Amino acid sequence: MSLPDIELLEANHKFPGQFPIKVIGTNTDTFNKAIVQIFREELRLDEDPEYSVRATKAGRHVSFSFSPTFESAQQVLGVYARINTVDGVVMIL
Repeated sequence: MSLPDIELLEANHKFPGQFPIKVIGTNTDTFNKAIVQIFREELRLDEDPEYSVRATKAGRHVSFSFSPTFESAQQVLGVYARINTVDGVVMIL
């Protein structure tokens, strides 16, 4: 999956500011924990960030929705880059 362009992010979003990210992938404990941990580490949080999660009807896939406050476009790109390394990612929006 390709990463967003930093110039495009900076041109269309003010930082610091909220930036929504949705991650869809396999519904496994490993995947679920990895996705939440990425946001926690990249945003330097002491607790898990706020997010919503929905499983598909069959339960094979899950969708995480985050809307954290990012300090910079580079921080957004860091999250995207790390999510791309997780096994089971189907899509990042």
